[in-house]
Amino acid sequence: DETEESLARLHAPVGIYIGSKTPAEIAVSVMAEILAVKNGVALPRTFSVTQAKTRLEMQGT
Repeated sequence: DETEESLARLHAPVGIYIGSKTPAEIAVSVMAEILAVKNGVALPRTFSVTQAKTRLEMQGT
């Protein structure tokens, strides 16, 4: 059974945006987020993937 409380804990997409391209890199980003949550590290909820990609493009990477 889903409760309002359990549904409120869900969020997507999963993983921290680190420019991952391969399955292994994606796995690292997912595990980084899982470990941050487990260890009580606050992650920005409104992190913009678009902004991160734009910054990378501006840096020429």
